[in-house]
Formats: sequence, structure tokens, C-alpha cells
Amino acid sequence: MGDERSFQYATNSAETRIIRGNIHYASANQPQGTIVIIHGFKGFKDWGMFPYVADRLSAQYDVIRFNLSRNGVGESLTEFDELEQFGRQTFSGDLEDLGALLERVRTGNLPLEGRQPTADRLVLLGHSRGGGEAILWALDHPDTVHGVISWNGSVRFTDIFGETGLQEIRERGIAYTRNARTGQMMPLERVIADDLEQNKARFHITERITELRVPLALIQGDQDYRRLIEGSEQLVERRPDIEWISIAGGDHTYGAKHPFQGTTPALDAAIEATLKAVGDIR
Repeated sequence: MGDERSFQYATNSAETRIIRGNIHYASANQPQGTIVIIHGFKGFKDWGMFPYVADRLSAQYDVIRFNLSRNGVGESLTEFDELEQFGRQTFSGDLEDLGALLERVRTGNLPLEGRQPTADRLVLLGHSRGGGEAILWALDHPDTVHGVISWNGSVRFTDIFGETGLQEIRERGIAYTRNARTGQMMPLERVIADDLEQNKARFHITERITELRVPLALIQGDQDYRRLIEGSEQLVERRPDIEWISIAGGDHTYGAKHPFQGTTPALDAAIEATLKAVGDIR
């Protein structure tokens, strides 16, 4: 393991939205850029594979993994101990968190005991929901990042909840989704459905992908969810210049579990593909 430091800051004056993160400093004397990892729905920075992935990528790059402020995981770092926050985790809010973090990286303003990450070359690496959010950020703010890597990324955010689930949220003001790993019933408030409706055009990644001005690589397990594979197909149909890399035997997490039980051939293949893709970004 290389040099790793943690950081934390509040995103608002009421200190109700907290960003908790880690930076893995590049082992190389001259970092070739900074990779920012964005977790997915019901995910968190310390879930299963993410510390290992960050360590592997930090051979050449500074790597940041962080918790979105309303992902539901608080001070424990590993438990969903902030379900009220989770219930209000909108896509717009996630993008606000990402934008504020990138601004701190660009201005050298992360609260760190150690050097600031290099800001010369910023690449987003998003998993699942985080992959879609990374693409969306690059569509909205192409001058702030140099490239995007999407791991098994979402293209249609509404699919995460399903139309039946969204209808229940709209009618009742709240619905619940079960966490298969912990058994918790996790709330989803109306603000989530409202955010999707109010930003329908903005969040239409498939329609907007022709606008993308930075390199994008889709890295996807061939055993990933069919709806996500179909989403990638649609992106590549509209933008044939997008690199789409298939990982043999890889499921949605490339075989990784939580707690982490060690790497897998699929996970290592995804990491190697990522290093090559990031290296090709200029």
C-alpha cells in the first residue's frame, strides 16, 4: 500500500451534508494525473473493491475515493447509519458534491495533512450510478475534466427505481427499497422523483451523448445486468468513437464482494483496462 490520507468537510453551512474521502498518493514521483472514483447506488467509498482499486491505480496516479454526502453512510464509514440522508439522495445533489470536490482539487483546497492532489489532469471513474453521473458531469462541464471511465455505468437513472417504484414515491411521498446485504428498508423520498422529472432532458444521457467533448471509455462485465449492457449499446450506436471494453466473466462488481474477500480475474482485468484507457487520455 502507498501513502494514503483521509479528509472531511461540510458542503453546506448547516454542516448537514458531509464529504468524507481518502486520497491515495501516486507511488510515482511525478503523478500522471488524478482519478476521482464515484461510487454507485447503495455504495460507499469503503465498499468491497474500492480501496483495492484505488491502491492499484495509485501506482501512477493520485486517486480519490469519497462518499457522496447523502449516500447514507456516515461516521461509521461502513454502515448505513444516515438513512434520512439516503432518502433525499438526488442525482442533482450528487453532482453538486462532485463539482464541489473537483473545485477543491483544482484550487488545491482539500483539507489534507499532506500535499494536494495534482490538478493537471482530472479523470472521473464512476461505477454503476456513479458511471452515469460521471458522464453527465462531463456533458455539463466538459472544461473541468479530461476524460471519463464508466464501470458498468447507468444510462437511464429512472431504471434504478423502476416506474412502479417512482409512481409509489409520487403517490405516497415515500417508498422503501430493501438492501439485500444488510436487510435494511431504505427510504426514498419524493424529492428524488421530483429531481428526475424536473431534469428529464438534462439527465437523458443517451440523447445527449453526441454532445460529449471528452474521451469516454465504457468498461463492462459481460455478465453485467442486461439493461446496463443495452444502455452501453445505445451510447456506442450514437457515438462509435466511444471505447467499449468487455470484461470476460465480469458481473456488476467484477466478482468483488463486501467485505472484500480478495481480487478476482475480472476485477484485475477491469483495472488494467482502466489504466490503459486513462493512459490514452490526452
